[in-house]
Amino acid sequence: MWWLASMALAYEVDAWTPRTLSLLDSSYVANLAMEAHLDRALERVRRRCPVDPERTKRLVGRAVARETARRVRVAGRPGLSSLGHGTYSAYLETAPEVARVTTGTAGIFEEVRLLDAPVLALAGTAATVRLGDTLIGTDKVDHFLATGFDYLRWSRWTEHPDRAVRRGVRTEHLFLGRLTSKAFSYGDLSANWSGYQFYAGLLGPDSVVQLSEEACVVRVAGWDWSAWVTWEWDEFANPSVYGPRVRRALTDGLAPDRPAICASYVAREPEVPLLGRLPEQAGPFGLEGFCP
Repeated sequence: MWWLASMALAYEVDAWTPRTLSLLDSSYVANLAMEAHLDRALERVRRRCPVDPERTKRLVGRAVARETARRVRVAGRPGLSSLGHGTYSAYLETAPEVARVTTGTAGIFEEVRLLDAPVLALAGTAATVRLGDTLIGTDKVDHFLATGFDYLRWSRWTEHPDRAVRRGVRTEHLFLGRLTSKAFSYGDLSANWSGYQFYAGLLGPDSVVQLSEEACVVRVAGWDWSAWVTWEWDEFANPSVYGPRVRRALTDGLAPDRPAICASYVAREPEVPLLGRLPEQAGPFGLEGFCP
């Protein structure tokens, strides 16, 4: 079914449990792996090398999205949780050199049942990794690489970015959010927008990919996730808003950690453009009244 292929984009993240642990920064190896993906994507583009720069830019974007976000099964994850990951997020989920925390169906969502949120109950959560100073779920790189390219297409190749933003918000109300995991994720929308900016800027002055007379397109710099990952990808700092049943389960499950959570949480105003119906972020994990 189509929704199985997109499951990684509907995964949620345990944004608290990894905070209680010492998680090493995986930026160095994550950057190297992304560079390898980029180089393979560019090699495919160089087989065609169209004369039109705009056509080349679209081909590069499509090649990068296909190389990094093609859906694969992740070995080692049980049942449905093995489905729907992109090739790059699957690397973050499995590579021994990447430090990560995987809570699955335990952690903060342990009290969530099948009728509360099907994806959460059956597949659990994406693993959490640290990139620089930011803790993110591996699903966020899928949003950056897959939905970011969708934004480029939805915007009609940058002509109407508001159109892409509105459609992105709708996806969080539908199968990438409230219909499956019962969550509206502002972190997902932030990663979508960062991905759009990456694809929209390809071949531009600040892009790691440039036009070359000799090779058509080349990578001219190393990849650096810190140029793209922001605090808004972190679902603790930028909380999701959950359905009533999940909120009740979270409130009960997080009660013992309430003092630490409330001491750590600081409300901040996201800078990502958002258009459409937006649920209110009423506190950590979107839990109204959780912190006095």
